[in-house]
Amino acid sequence: MKKIRIIGCLIIMLTCHFSVNAQRAIFKALKETPATEVAEKKTAIMKEVLHLSEDQIIETQKLNEEIAVKRKDIFENTSKFSIRGALKPIKEEETVKLEAILTAEQMKLYNDTGKEEINLKMKEWLKTK
Repeated sequence: MKKIRIIGCLIIMLTCHFSVNAQRAIFKALKETPATEVAEKKTAIMKEVLHLSEDQIIETQKLNEEIAVKRKDIFENTSKFSIRGALKPIKEEETVKLEAILTAEQMKLYNDTGKEEINLKMKEWLKTK
């Protein structure tokens, strides 16, 4: 029983270690990657996931550039302990502005599964940077 607890604790510790290292790699990539490149990649992913029209691609690209610049500023100038709180109003702003760009159906898709899929694909891309 004691061995099982020790093994369980080791697994949890290793999982936390790898998770923290992956998060650090993403933060580093966000600091080092130009905001325009981040915006372009996010727009490409959103186009694929949400099936954006040509007009929506243009508007989404503008929004993503605006948001990427703000996020980059936060990642460069905010302590790692304050980043999550500093990002919250930017995420809310992004959602409000997306509602004006996307159709109701696309917004539902975005809220249901799209946002998570987009974030996952962005994280995977950033890990390769």
